[in-house]
Amino acid sequence: MYAQQGWTAEKSIEKALENAWTGDTWGGCRRFERLGPLDVHLLAMAIPEACLRDRHNNAPTAGQLIQVVLTNPGNAMIGGYRIEVPRADERISIDALWIRGSDPKTAWGWLEKQLPGLSGSHSPDEASVRRDQAGGMWVRMWWD
Repeated sequence: MYAQQGWTAEKSIEKALENAWTGDTWGGCRRFERLGPLDVHLLAMAIPEACLRDRHNNAPTAGQLIQVVLTNPGNAMIGGYRIEVPRADERISIDALWIRGSDPKTAWGWLEKQLPGLSGSHSPDEASVRRDQAGGMWVRMWWD
């Protein structure tokens, strides 16, 4: 997601992402995962509107993934990364969607129902089953 330089370091963005940092950093890139509805709402309010139409490669748009989380609280989360200032390609990209469940095929079918018109070309590059800290099962869909 591209916008005016420095926007990814604003306090509202930091607040939205503070609980989701994974600790993985490389070359000015910082990973976040399992961003739930409250923090997704903060992120949606903080990012420039034009960024909602951006997509990470063949993933659904940022706006679509955000909407899935907001309309399915407790059953969907997002992940992605932030490219930080001073890099010229500063952005926040959403490249992962977490869906409550244990079957990747069922999770993809569920997402297709959430986003009518989603074509097969948007299917994730990887889908894996993960457990949360409470033992709950999630399918993590990731677009490379």
